[in-house]
Amino acid sequence: MTIAKGAALYVKLLAVLVVGLLPPLLIGFAGWPGALGVGHFAVMGAATAAIAGGLRLGVGVTVSIAVAGAIGMVVRDQPLLVALLMTVLGGLYGWWAAAGWGSGAMMVPALVPYLVQEPPPLFSSDPATVDAPYLAAFTAVFLVSGIWGAFVVSRIASGPKEHKPATAKLRATIAYGLALGATGGITAAIALNLSPTLHWAWITLTIFLLANPTGSPDRRKVADRLIGSVVGFLVAVLLFALPVGSSALSVAALLMLTTALTLKVAGTPYWAYVALLTPAVVLLDADGTDGSWLAEQRLGFTLLGAVLAVGVSVAAHVVYRRWLTNHGEQPAVATSEQ
Repeated sequence: MTIAKGAALYVKLLAVLVVGLLPPLLIGFAGWPGALGVGHFAVMGAATAAIAGGLRLGVGVTVSIAVAGAIGMVVRDQPLLVALLMTVLGGLYGWWAAAGWGSGAMMVPALVPYLVQEPPPLFSSDPATVDAPYLAAFTAVFLVSGIWGAFVVSRIASGPKEHKPATAKLRATIAYGLALGATGGITAAIALNLSPTLHWAWITLTIFLLANPTGSPDRRKVADRLIGSVVGFLVAVLLFALPVGSSALSVAALLMLTTALTLKVAGTPYWAYVALLTPAVVLLDADGTDGSWLAEQRLGFTLLGAVLAVGVSVAAHVVYRRWLTNHGEQPAVATSEQ
C-alpha cells in the first residue's frame, strides 16, 4: 500500500469512528455524560462484526452483547453465574464460527466481561448503580449506538451478506467454544472472588482473540500478540509519564486506535497493530486511575490469556482429531479466518 492510499484509508477510518460515535455523543450532550463510554463498547463490537459479515452480523452481535451484558451486570456478584454465562457465550461463538464468522462473533464473549468487570457509568460520572432504570437506559444506548455503528461501517467496509459454507463441523466448533467459554468463565469467577477491582477482562479478551475454533492455534499470531503487548506496554508507560492532561491523552488514544485499524486493514504484521491498540485501550480505560498500573495489568493478563488460549486450543484439537479417528471420519478443512 502506498503512502497516499494509507493516508486516505486513515482519514476514512477516523471519519468512520467519529461518525459512528455520534449517537452516544449526542445522548451525552443531552444529559447522560456516560453515554460515550457505553457507545465505545457498542461501536467497537458492531464495527468488527460488520467488517466480518455485513450489517446483519453487526446487528446480531450488538443485540447479543447488549442482552448478555445486562445479564452479566445483574449477576456480577455471583461468580458461578458469571462463569455459566461465559460458557454459554462461548458456545454461541462456536456456533457462529462454524459459518466462518468467528472474527466478528468473537466480540460477544470478548466484550461482555468488560461490562461485568465494571458496569460503565451512564447517568453521571459516578460508578453505575445497576438497577432497572440503569439497565433499560444502558440497553437503549447500546442498541442505538451499535446498530448505527454497524450501519456506518457496513456502508464502507462491509463483509459478506450471506452465511459462508461451514468450515468445520458444527458439533466440534460449539464444543470448542464451550471449552473456551468455560475457561474464561472460571477465570472471571476466580478474579471476582479474589479481587473484583483487577482488570481481569483482558485475560478473556486475549483467550478469544487468539483462539481459532476451526483449526490449530496460530503460533505466529500468538507470538506477535505477545511482542506487540510488550511494545504497547512501554508506549503506554511513556505516554502516562508525559506532562499532559486527560483530554490530550484521549485524543492520542483515538489517533492510535485509528492508526492500529489502518495497519490491520493494510495487512501489516499483527504485532504492530497490537503495539498501537494496547496503549489506545489503556488510555481509554484509565479514566483517572493509575495508567501505568493498568498497562502492567494488561501485559501480565495478556501473557496469562495467551497461555490459556493455546492450552485450550491444543487440547481441543487433540480431542477433536481423536474423536474423528475413533468414529472413522475425516476432519473438515480448517481455516484461520480470524
